[in-house]
Amino acid sequence: MDFTDYKISVEKYSSEIIDYDYLIELLNNYMDEKTPENEAAIKEHVESSKSMEELDLKRLLEGILAGHFHKHFTSQSFKNVIKEIHKENQELELNRWAYENGYNSEDIFEAYQLFIPGVDIKNNPSLNSKVNEINTKLDLSFKKKKELKEKLIEQFEKMDK
Repeated sequence: MDFTDYKISVEKYSSEIIDYDYLIELLNNYMDEKTPENEAAIKEHVESSKSMEELDLKRLLEGILAGHFHKHFTSQSFKNVIKEIHKENQELELNRWAYENGYNSEDIFEAYQLFIPGVDIKNNPSLNSKVNEINTKLDLSFKKKKELKEKLIEQFEKMDK
């Protein structure tokens, strides 16, 4: 088996891969001692890679400062917390987008949950059906229906990056 392609890929993306064990260690240190130095060490480590959303990190640090996290993180608890924070951030972003565009945020979030990255809406019957349901509720013209589909997919793809 030739591992050359794997080696090249790892070398290419190594600057984007975050060392989560080290990050967890830094977060646990920050939990113990909430100093500017410990916070800066976390931010520096995360900034050296692009694997973690800045907003997710900010919310995590705010949670530590607010006392929401008392136990040191393990790899699994860290993944669970980040997943929950990321989901909350996505919901907030969708709510904001829906409000700015005059749509019901619950409908938009339900549609987002049906979104499959890289799959065209025509090949995703669940999402297509939900978008048609939203169109029916809003009583949109044909042109507006098409615009809504395009705007939704554009927003969902943007959020998925």
